[in-house]
Amino acid sequence: MDLHLSPVLAGGLIMFSLLSCQAPPATAQQPPAASRQPYVGSPADSAAVRVSLEALMATPRPAHAGSAVVMAGTRMMGTPYVGGTLEVTPEETLVVNLRELDCTTFLENAVVMARLAQQQESSFQAYLRELTWVRYRGGEIAGYTSRLHYFTDWIGENTRKGIIRDITASIGGEPYLKKLDFMSTHTTSYRQLADPALVREIIRTEDTLNTQRRFFIPKARIHAIEHQIQDGDLLAITTTVDGLDVSHVGIAIHQAGRLHMLHASSVSKQVEITQVPLADYLAAHKSQSGIIVCRLMEP
Repeated sequence: MDLHLSPVLAGGLIMFSLLSCQAPPATAQQPPAASRQPYVGSPADSAAVRVSLEALMATPRPAHAGSAVVMAGTRMMGTPYVGGTLEVTPEETLVVNLRELDCTTFLENAVVMARLAQQQESSFQAYLRELTWVRYRGGEIAGYTSRLHYFTDWIGENTRKGIIRDITASIGGEPYLKKLDFMSTHTTSYRQLADPALVREIIRTEDTLNTQRRFFIPKARIHAIEHQIQDGDLLAITTTVDGLDVSHVGIAIHQAGRLHMLHASSVSKQVEITQVPLADYLAAHKSQSGIIVCRLMEP
């Protein structure tokens, strides 16, 4: 998760600027108007985006968005896990990096690729538009605090945009009662939060999140309800860490009749499918308390 990221050097990356022309997706909200949008990436990344989208579009159209996100995610298997890839410029800028992924950037890219492939859209311009729409509040880059750092904030924002819906409560979820303040109480973990004004903005975000109801499936109950989770559902792993909502994310995938997770693993240092079922995976991690489950909407 980017809540634990540290700054990394921007060696080998190139700054670009591209006209982002926002076509209205099938969402409850409209993307922002067209604007000149800078981004950071390499020629290899832009080429990889086009190759991946063209490959996804060359396959038979998936029956639903969940199948599309599994296809997009499995294409990234073996990609190295690297944390901190969004922390490469002094000012907040859209980062494109398919060569190195953490759990959040893996999930975001899988969602974006799936949505674009379903819309038969393979342009790099469309990818930049969609990634910005998914990663930032209101689909606009307005400084560090416009990025959706807390994953439950990411869920709420992308639910309002019509990209996903949180199904946790409907499959037996219980109230997830937790005060979120990890970022504001661990400011030294974030280079940008040396600025007191940004800390105040983060606190305002935390205060808003702390007024919202959340649900989760405790890990002891995952095996009992896993048949209600579909391939391609988004999985957010909740945590016992004070002040933090989610410590890891991935994509649901069933193997041999059991629920597993496709994810960017910080342990094996690559994108992979868990070797054991998700229920067993969480049982082996003391600080992981359960899951939040979201389902992609059709674009």
